[in-house]
Amino acid sequence: MRGYEIQRDPAKDLKAAIIEAHRSDRNILLQVGGNWCKWCHYLDKFFDDHADLNDLREKNFVVLYVNFSEQNKNEKFLSQFPEAKGFPHIYVLNADGKLVKSEDTSELEDGKNSYDPDRMREFLTKYGVGKN
Repeated sequence: MRGYEIQRDPAKDLKAAIIEAHRSDRNILLQVGGNWCKWCHYLDKFFDDHADLNDLREKNFVVLYVNFSEQNKNEKFLSQFPEAKGFPHIYVLNADGKLVKSEDTSELEDGKNSYDPDRMREFLTKYGVGKN
């Protein structure tokens, strides 16, 4: 699933992601944000513009978008993770759904209106398949 859908149940989606992560030997990447968030759109555009990094992300992770907006903050679901200070925020989970890394995506930015390819590659590799 790609995109932030207000009505989705992230707990149900995570259960499905755990099954897929075990089946495909990948970790889980929770991307938390909303359609209101310009940096969330920048992150999607970044992966659209960097096919090699998108492929690396897909190879290493089951990607799950979790909505956070005024209409639905998914507080109960997100309460199991460290608080996100900004959006988008990435949580890396292992195939069992256990937290491996909480990442403020500002650490991956390029200082302009996008993300740094080298930092993103390092992150996706460090927390990818078989690393945790």
